[in-house]
Order: sequence, then C-alpha cells, then structure tokens
Amino acid sequence: KAEVERADIMVLAVPIYNFSIPAALKAWVDMVCRDNVDGATAIGKTDLKHYKHAIVVLTS
Repeated sequence: KAEVERADIMVLAVPIYNFSIPAALKAWVDMVCRDNVDGATAIGKTDLKHYKHAIVVLTS
C-alpha cells in the first residue's frame, strides 16, 4: 500500500495470458484494493479524493 501512496507515477508492463493479467499482478492489485485500503468500505462507499490520475495503455 505504501508504495502506491508514495508513487507519483506507476508503470506496469506485463504480458497478457489468455486475455487476462498474470496471477501475481492480480494478487497484488487485490491486496492494494482490499477493504479499507483504497477507501472502500464494506457498505460500498469510496473516498475518491486521494486518487491520482491514471492513464491505461494497452497494445497488442
């Protein structure tokens, strides 16, 4: 979580296997985005004020 909060920019370059991201990256995203880590709560409210801009680039 701390590495995401400190980052000004993040670049993730990963292969696509069977139209999905690798399991290791999915596990990392799940860990970062789990309940009360990204502002989400059990009842679904999310505080978006702390989110930074995101640019997603996909190529094939």
